[in-house]
Amino acid sequence: MDRINDGDYSSNRWTNWDPNEWREKDWIQIDFGKTEAISEVRFTFYDDEGGTRPPESLYLEYWNGSDWTKIKNSDAIIEDKDEKTITFDEITTSKIRAQLKAMPETCIAVVEMEVMGVGGDSPIIGEDATLTNILVNEEKLEGFRSDQFTYELEVEKETDIPSIIVTPTDLFATYEVVLPDSVPGKASIIVTSEDQENTNTYQVHFTVKQQNPPDDGKGRLQG
Repeated sequence: MDRINDGDYSSNRWTNWDPNEWREKDWIQIDFGKTEAISEVRFTFYDDEGGTRPPESLYLEYWNGSDWTKIKNSDAIIEDKDEKTITFDEITTSKIRAQLKAMPETCIAVVEMEVMGVGGDSPIIGEDATLTNILVNEEKLEGFRSDQFTYELEVEKETDIPSIIVTPTDLFATYEVVLPDSVPGKASIIVTSEDQENTNTYQVHFTVKQQNPPDDGKGRLQG
């Protein structure tokens, strides 16, 4: 869903197209990573006037801390409009989502969903440059915490350079994974917040697990 809030107004869009079934209803969400006061959401839609079109209608919900709540007076008929702005009384929340209903036999296409601050004067842009998870060789890094930036991990063989998959706390934060050329070695994950103001670097230092010398069968260790 990162396409819905990337500042790209070209044909680069999110759709709910599914080759196996038509989905009449779907939703898109933005997580700010912190609490914000908001009062406006602006949509830009994609329309090929065929099977990929704006939604027929939508409404908004916000996260109240434990559940989703519909935003009063946020219902909107879209049909063939390319843009739609929905304004509402100020609310404070950390997440907002749009519940979308498709036109008959079409998939929904959204180019941008922009959440604006009070008065609609500025977009909400994330400041978070942390991770919620690091997977090494598809296994969760033991002892991981988003506020801890240095780790040590033993691997079985020198020749194996581990794979790393990460999840940013803010969907719209960017990151770069730099793997070591060999093991022992250090991997770095550089995370940059959506607003480009904050950067954190996580480091995983890989060491090779020490192998026990083989037993000679007589209760003695060879070597």
